[in-house]
Amino acid sequence: MRVCTQIVSESGRIIRSTDALALKNFVARRLSFTGRAQGAPYDGIVTLNSSAPFQFARPVDANNFDAQRETEHEIDEVMGLGSNASVSIFDPQDLFTWSSADVRNITSNGTRYFSINGGVTKIVDLNQSAGMDFGDWLSTLCPQAHPYVQNASDCPGQSSDCRGNVARRDRSRCHRV
Repeated sequence: MRVCTQIVSESGRIIRSTDALALKNFVARRLSFTGRAQGAPYDGIVTLNSSAPFQFARPVDANNFDAQRETEHEIDEVMGLGSNASVSIFDPQDLFTWSSADVRNITSNGTRYFSINGGVTKIVDLNQSAGMDFGDWLSTLCPQAHPYVQNASDCPGQSSDCRGNVARRDRSRCHRV
């Protein structure tokens, strides 16, 4: 769903009224918009590749991927987390992506990070690599010191355990900020 809008950020910067804000079905319904993209009956469908070595039981064996982490990651995206990394269509997360204080970066070029105060405080670096989702958390090589649910890549034998009902940025990082 695309919504044309004008948004004034926390420091008064305006996103042009000709820009489009892309909303996932889940977000659009929460904002009381009606209809679903392309007539879809669901907000989203998450499937896992049955030929991939996913494991639901914890702890995850060294050669398997954490199926719970992968499912949580995809549900986050159904619920609106993610980025187009495009200068013409914004996802809600793009309103909080910066390359430095007061310098918004909504492209797939250069450094980009998530911040809720105009880029002053970096919460997490975002993936800028083609072939992985733009806007996922920047991932390190395996094994990862911080295997967060929203990392752009995951590692065999590692889990991201996110329990409880906490805010999206907390749940996605798996610890309180």
